[in-house]
Amino acid sequence: MYELDKETLLPVSRKTYFFDLDEANASGTPEWKLMTDWTKDYGMKSLSPSEYARFATNIKADEEIAKQFIDHAGRTAGATKTCDYDCRQGKFCESMTVDPKAFAYCKGENFYDWE
Repeated sequence: MYELDKETLLPVSRKTYFFDLDEANASGTPEWKLMTDWTKDYGMKSLSPSEYARFATNIKADEEIAKQFIDHAGRTAGATKTCDYDCRQGKFCESMTVDPKAFAYCKGENFYDWE
């Protein structure tokens, strides 16, 4: 869930919530719980593009941050045991772009545009 500044429309908060499906089925109502607060969990000062870039650089440089990011993204707390350089480079690239061509370039791979 993103919270935006009313005037600038820039994101000021990004949080991920979850609920336990078994508990929700048993009680009839889901109880939403906070899973990830990006600024707190990842030590981000803000959600500005430069701060996202700093965070992505930290993923690439620090295996523990990369594993935490992977576990949060997959909702698999503690399941990621290792994330070597290639793994961290991939997560860095995923964090920096959603464009397939830029992603391949970031990873040092060829991109073939078949159009």
